[in-house]
Amino acid sequence: MLEIAHGLEKRGHKITIVTAETDKSVFTSLDFFTPLFFLTSAVKQWVPLLRHDCIVAVWLHCYVPDTALREFKSIVAPRRFILIAVSDTVARHVFGIAPVHVVPNGINKAVWTAPLRIARGKHHVFIATYERGGVIAAVVARKLGKKLAIASYYHQLGISNPIPSLSKRDVRGLLETADIFVYPLVLPNGSVHHDTYACCVHEAMASGVIVVTWDVACFRDVYPPDLLVLVPPLPFKGYNPRGRSGVNPALASAEAVARLCDAVVALDRDPLRKESIRARAREWALKNTWDESVDAFTSAMIVV
Repeated sequence: MLEIAHGLEKRGHKITIVTAETDKSVFTSLDFFTPLFFLTSAVKQWVPLLRHDCIVAVWLHCYVPDTALREFKSIVAPRRFILIAVSDTVARHVFGIAPVHVVPNGINKAVWTAPLRIARGKHHVFIATYERGGVIAAVVARKLGKKLAIASYYHQLGISNPIPSLSKRDVRGLLETADIFVYPLVLPNGSVHHDTYACCVHEAMASGVIVVTWDVACFRDVYPPDLLVLVPPLPFKGYNPRGRSGVNPALASAEAVARLCDAVVALDRDPLRKESIRARAREWALKNTWDESVDAFTSAMIVV
């Protein structure tokens, strides 16, 4: 959201970042208000202060229960209420609640579009919240005899060696040393992280890192399928790979590890295909920055 705000400011829009300490008189001057997806009690108290012609949008970077969205819509009335989804996957799951506009999560052009600087090693990398398959990624790397470089979105608590949380520029530096991003998605309890957009995938592609992951959630909606290595997930009773969420302990099994290993080995055995995926994925990634997201966001604000 801060990237969008910065982009709008550069295009001449006046932006107000609202906090709990913001003077309440500010709300009467707003033409557009978005609390992202944080529908807290404070946000609900701010809505009545808005003019009746103010547009209110909930920006869905993750799934919000339908009941919460419908309740918030009733609080917003009679103001115009819209939903902004980061992918078609999210939009599909909230269709019918309010008008939905898709605004993809672009990447920061200043960080990611500069030429690659570091020679690529034969490494794997895992840059995501570690519970989203970090343990499985480590097993895959070990079985293939590859080095695993790890970073996370934030410092993990309760472990003796916290996983480093890096700036975007440091993330890029680490990615540039890696060859493949293995993203197994399965949490320790067997739940599968169904990404709504997966910025970590987009950033890996921008850095020339090939992404190997399960063919679930948003990946076919957001990214051209020939630019990722999408492995068919193992079936499990009741598991829907296109649902909002799901549980599939089979994705933590030895067979699942073998499938991910096979996908990596197939890449290593076909260097022409491998380098073609790498080049085309980076080209796509660098065409989808926050500049394009700002255009989509502006359109959402003005479309009736």
